[in-house]
Amino acid sequence: MERRANTGTTRQDVAMLLTGDCDVYKPDGKVLCQLRRGALSAVVLEQAYPALHHLRKYTTDNRGAYSGNETSRGQMREDGRLSRQTRTIADGKVVQVASAIVGYYDRQGGRFPFCRKTAFTANEVDKWNTLLPMVREAAGVFKQCSPERYAAQLAATKKCAPDWIIPGTPFSTLTVNNNVVPAAIHKDKGDYKDGLGLISVSRLGSYSGAWLTFPEYAVAADLYDGDLIFFNSHEWHGVTPFEDAVDHERISVVYYFRERLLDCGTASQELERAKARDAL
Repeated sequence: MERRANTGTTRQDVAMLLTGDCDVYKPDGKVLCQLRRGALSAVVLEQAYPALHHLRKYTTDNRGAYSGNETSRGQMREDGRLSRQTRTIADGKVVQVASAIVGYYDRQGGRFPFCRKTAFTANEVDKWNTLLPMVREAAGVFKQCSPERYAAQLAATKKCAPDWIIPGTPFSTLTVNNNVVPAAIHKDKGDYKDGLGLISVSRLGSYSGAWLTFPEYAVAADLYDGDLIFFNSHEWHGVTPFEDAVDHERISVVYYFRERLLDCGTASQELERAKARDAL
């Protein structure tokens, strides 16, 4: 599959489409994915939707590999080093996609040599709080569906300063994608390797396609409103294009624990790091 990294995935990659609650295992007996239809209640979805929809305004041009577009390397920093950040390019133009990271983030160097709340979590507290019941409900389904993986991930978060963990969950961070479809074949990076990735979907309007696909195993899932899928995010996966889309909205929420947060101090300690940087 390495040769297909950052390329598109289509229906032709799929031999089995998951249509109901199921657990799928790889030939070695390890979990590939677990689908739970309608696992999130209408109450928490309705409460979370305005904030999820609002997050469309948080766009990024740093999703080239995910979107399957070309990327250009980062600009030169003031200290003469090349930034690790890339830019998404299509037809020679920079492309912005509605993909927001919310919750907590680890040290990245450059402008952010300190752990921190993301901009949305720090600046839009009321909206952030409307997402928490959905996140906690997803955590509860995770615990019920895959107790061993849940316990391993929860234990890892206990080693982290609690400032960086979403209370009552084994997650630190969410990625919220609004109509970021298709998604090229990729593996996730930075999330806890012994846990599982989670995705939920809020789905409005009319469309087909946009299947979450595991092309190495010819398996895909068509996710509906309130569905939860648990999967090994270090396996190759992607999303097929929209088909027959009319007034559509597909908001996918990815729930995970960023392993590098284990290297962070408390919020107070990281604030001192930020002040030290500003003093330079």
